Amino acid sequence: MLTSVDKASTISSFGQGDAGNINVDVTGAVTISGRKDGSSSAIGSTVESGAKGKGGNITISGGSFSLLDGALLSVSTLGEGNAGNIDLNITGAVTISGVKDGLRSVINSAVGTGNGAAGNLNVNARTIFLDNSTLSTDTRSRDNNPNIEQATINLQASDLVLLRRGSKITTNASGENIIGGNININTNFLVGLEDSDIMMRSRSGWRQSQLWKPKAW
Repeated sequence: MLTSVDKASTISSFGQGDAGNINVDVTGAVTISGRKDGSSSAIGSTVESGAKGKGGNITISGGSFSLLDGALLSVSTLGEGNAGNIDLNITGAVTISGVKDGLRSVINSAVGTGNGAAGNLNVNARTIFLDNSTLSTDTRSRDNNPNIEQATINLQASDLVLLRRGSKITTNASGENIIGGNININTNFLVGLEDSDIMMRSRSGWRQSQLWKPKAW
């Protein structure tokens, strides 16, 4: 079975109340690809500006997952609630690749103008391949409890994590008393080529900036 998304698809919370969850469960390939009329093909969950409620989680299970040519997989909050989490449970390969209209393919969790916490990005696959693409979290939450995980990237690949052509895996924290997320990678081989970066950045936060540029081995 092939599941393909070729235009924007989002769940949003307005006013007061939680957004619903998005669950995709197939035995074959899941593909989100391209842009049209200025919009990216996307699956997203958002807490809108002024809303009070939790964002929904996005869970995708399948044989393979591809995010291509400027497509977007995103959870975000612009309001008072926390963003949801993204969970990819893939038996084969996760591929994030390609640029369209100057925009990369991106998986992200973000806090815009709101006060909520960004969600976590969890990817479990055989291989994870980023090609000129981005995997990121961005938080502005004032929740300074170090025991509460937020905006963390967890990558579990039984074979390989490969970054090529300027790909980025980043966590960002902005504002005072802000704790940014961690990056946890568990794999047999981690390879970064062609100016690809793994970064943890903090701007006026508790955690100072950290930068890791992996080399191939």
